[in-house]
Amino acid sequence: MPRRARPLALSLLAPLLGSLLAGGCTREGGPTPAARDGAVEVALLTAEKAAVPGRILTLGWRFRIDEGWHLYWHGVSDTGVPPSIALTLPAGWEAGPLRWPAPVRHVSPGDILDHVYVGEVVLLQTVRVAADAPLGGVAEIRARVDWLACSENCSPGSAELRLTLPVERHAGPTPDADALTRVFQGLPQPPPEGLVSFAFEGADLTVAVPGAGRLEFYPLDSCGPLVAPLADAAADGGTLRLRLRERDGRVGPLRGILCVRGGDGAARCYELNHPAAPVAVSVKEGP
Repeated sequence: MPRRARPLALSLLAPLLGSLLAGGCTREGGPTPAARDGAVEVALLTAEKAAVPGRILTLGWRFRIDEGWHLYWHGVSDTGVPPSIALTLPAGWEAGPLRWPAPVRHVSPGDILDHVYVGEVVLLQTVRVAADAPLGGVAEIRARVDWLACSENCSPGSAELRLTLPVERHAGPTPDADALTRVFQGLPQPPPEGLVSFAFEGADLTVAVPGAGRLEFYPLDSCGPLVAPLADAAADGGTLRLRLRERDGRVGPLRGILCVRGGDGAARCYELNHPAAPVAVSVKEGP
């Protein structure tokens, strides 16, 4: 689905993002590196007090978003772009992909559907420390963070953060370690076997979770195109009927996040990766 520009044209974002830099901060046993630009404060959290050669270092990018504003998820939205993080690491270090919590649906006038974060969100990322990182030294991580915050209008923001850590044989937990563990535990995971059933009828796909109070589906960019995500991809009860667009005689795949709410409103979100199917074939799976 193409993303439509807000009042601030997205074609202008690149030069503006480059010009709006917040001040960088450093932590070496001190305060968390953090910076604010406009409606958003971003901070770099770590789960470990030191970098251990050959081991994993856990980073958390915490965005605190002013009331009335939102940031964008990395999946399908009608407008906006997700935050981006460019890391500069010591030689031999390797960064993993960002891990994204489930967003929420945000509907603007004109039936514009976006998938966004409000209030606060933490993106997780792991970094593998080089096996030959010299013990007793200090390692530096630099990051350029860019985002687009929107309310009635949109405003690009940017920050440069710097983190220095000692390189040691062992690393104890930081005060942020428990919070980052909770973020990890809340990330969408594949659903337990038998929880979700799928049934194709032509180009329509029914997704069912018996007993659910509400279902919401958030498509990734790699998902087969939906005809009407605003109307179809959220419904009370345990059934979604998604209309898919046919491409070369096939529909799908269905890739994204399914959030399942119980009768008490509590939600659990799951990764869906259901394969494409020929339009003429009816396939039924699950209980």
